[in-house]
Amino acid sequence: MDVSAKGGDGGGASATALIVGAAITELIDDIRSVPTTLDVLGHFSSGIYLRGPSGPFALSDNSIPAGPLHLIVSRPIVGATSATEVVLSADRLTVGDLLIELDGAAPWDPVLPSPTLTPRIFRRLLAELVDYRPPPAELKAVWPRVRQALAAGDYEAMTTLLEGRGSGLTPIGDDVLAGWMMADALRYPVPHRDLRNDLAHSIRSTDLSRVFLRFAARGQSIEPLHRLFSEAAADEQANLRATAADLATIGESSGRAMLAGIMLAVDEWRDQLPR
Repeated sequence: MDVSAKGGDGGGASATALIVGAAITELIDDIRSVPTTLDVLGHFSSGIYLRGPSGPFALSDNSIPAGPLHLIVSRPIVGATSATEVVLSADRLTVGDLLIELDGAAPWDPVLPSPTLTPRIFRRLLAELVDYRPPPAELKAVWPRVRQALAAGDYEAMTTLLEGRGSGLTPIGDDVLAGWMMADALRYPVPHRDLRNDLAHSIRSTDLSRVFLRFAARGQSIEPLHRLFSEAAADEQANLRATAADLATIGESSGRAMLAGIMLAVDEWRDQLPR
């Protein structure tokens, strides 16, 4: 579907928003109903990346999972370029001649399992996700130092070793940090909250990574990762392995790097897990 395609009634094409992430909700709140022009940053198979005043987000159909930076709509978004006019208001988003109605979209507002379930979740992840413990190939050289920094509680050093390392809109090192932050948010939802926020706001990397990590610091990420934690809490072993495999397919390397970050946190706590 080209964004300039016309509908059968002679008007512009239309779509409906299905799921709206918190980043988009906050952006709408910030603009206070004043129509705001967004930039097209790039595209992928079923959608585009847009940038507004508070940072970038993804616009696509449901071939991508729900997430804090994702606006999921009822049809693929293809054909947009950097010259395409994109305007966001309180109740609609226009991409060229495509009108997307925002009213009625379900918010993506996931909640992590109770911290009391963290030992059970971590033990299950240790048992079932052995294949995801090795670091991504691009990080093997720094991985021993990453583990040493984490063991010493030097989170700034760990972040410095990983931030911006690797290719992509969210480099591999940032994806590892996102997975680690989600596991840390599960273990320390309140005690480490300020620490995670400080680390996320200091990240030297891409705009997309910085926003993604800010939400990870809050304990919000993409749907398969939240499902992974929920299934581990419920001891759903077969589903857990299938969900990990789904997560590993996200992006060229993002999902697998996030799994490595989760396992980095789990390994660091393995000797302290209650029996």
